[in-house]
Amino acid sequence: MYRESDLSQGNHGRFKGLKAEDFFLAIRDGRIAGTMAVWDQAAYRQTHVERYSGLLNIARPFYNTAARVLPLKRLPNPGERIPYVYLACLATENDDVTVFRHLLRAVHEAIRCGPWHYAIAGLHERDPRASALLELRHIPAAGRLFVVQYADEADETLALDTAEQRVPYVEAGCL
Repeated sequence: MYRESDLSQGNHGRFKGLKAEDFFLAIRDGRIAGTMAVWDQAAYRQTHVERYSGLLNIARPFYNTAARVLPLKRLPNPGERIPYVYLACLATENDDVTVFRHLLRAVHEAIRCGPWHYAIAGLHERDPRASALLELRHIPAAGRLFVVQYADEADETLALDTAEQRVPYVEAGCL
């Protein structure tokens, strides 16, 4: 659940730096059927290459030469940042995989020629929309989810349906 303040406080809300123009919307019958945002956090959150292992270090110049003529992203030099974005606010009406797939393809087309090498998305393994992510080149990742309840949010936490069939959602860019 997000509040208006999460999105409206510019560089101070939960979605620091995320702007309205970063959102892609799927419209069905005049209403929003899905959302996906491209969240570039490079202004305040970065990952840098420290060094490359032996074989990759030797192959990198050849790979980068090939990347000039092939549709490949060059490998950053040691010390350079790895350009990536987060896919945020992944929502589709009734977890509609088809709508999610269309949004994902639209975002992919919009960012693939940009400076980013990766787009990071977080979906639970039981999320039916995860299958659409697997249709693109991907690097799987895993982790554990824990629920923490603070006293001032007890009512909201208790209102959550904790049944086994509920699929959790994690906003990867907020971790």
